[in-house]
Amino acid sequence: VTMRKSKTSTIHELKNLDIYKYFNNILITSKTIIASNEKLKIIQSMEGFYKLYEKVFIVGDTELDIKIGKTLSFKTVAVTSGIRNSALLKETHPDYLLDSVNKLIEIL
Repeated sequence: VTMRKSKTSTIHELKNLDIYKYFNNILITSKTIIASNEKLKIIQSMEGFYKLYEKVFIVGDTELDIKIGKTLSFKTVAVTSGIRNSALLKETHPDYLLDSVNKLIEIL
């Protein structure tokens, strides 16, 4: 789940990082959906979808992303190459803390 403007650009970036193949679904939300309850509702609406998969991770660069992942009992991956630094993200106790999204392959 990302608040980027373009799904096409997001997919292009994931392909350039050679990690697109690890994503089963990508949700683009509008910038107006910022409240944690709204983001949580979007992910919960996928319940039937994500229960089909053995491994479900939520990857995020904010405390909110990690909090939502933990609420849903997902494995959480905090990425420090986004808008928050390592110290802030460590406080959320993610399962994994990576300095770049392209390091996801190391935990899969």
